[in-house]
Amino acid sequence: MNTAKLMLLFNIGSFGVTMVLTILLLKGQHRVNTVGWICAAFSLVVFAAPFSIMRRVIKTQSVEFMPITMSFLHTLCATTWFFYGLFVKDMLIAIPNILGLLLGITQMILYLIYKDGNKEMAETNKGNNQQEVTLDMERLTPIQSAKLYPTSQHQARVTEIDIFPNGKPIEPNNNV
Repeated sequence: MNTAKLMLLFNIGSFGVTMVLTILLLKGQHRVNTVGWICAAFSLVVFAAPFSIMRRVIKTQSVEFMPITMSFLHTLCATTWFFYGLFVKDMLIAIPNILGLLLGITQMILYLIYKDGNKEMAETNKGNNQQEVTLDMERLTPIQSAKLYPTSQHQARVTEIDIFPNGKPIEPNNNV
């Protein structure tokens, strides 16, 4: 639920603040240009997001984390908006989508290069993301076994009677 609240805050809140500030502070063509540059900046951020995935593809030599459909649709969207920006002669639409087009093409080229990539490396990286958990059964034994079989000289001495926070002594159970 916290994620949804943060999404609402950043998406609706930031765009709402941008809208209110541009309406109150700017007039006419200056407002249009400012909103255009803000939108161009957001477009560039969206197009730069796949850089981490592209880095991972090159590092692992596997396209496991970069589906071709995402790369293709990314390129198609950027191409469409680029041509729209050219047709309406709006460079604030066309220019950021040139970068999107180039990044989309780069992703598809990476896919073609690494689609039959090193599957052994991908399996190794999968294993690296998992943590191995081992249990030391000697350390997990009850306190009574520690009385009978101390594991270290540096272990704190355990008396025959343990006292709990309520102050009542509890006799040890030697039947365990």
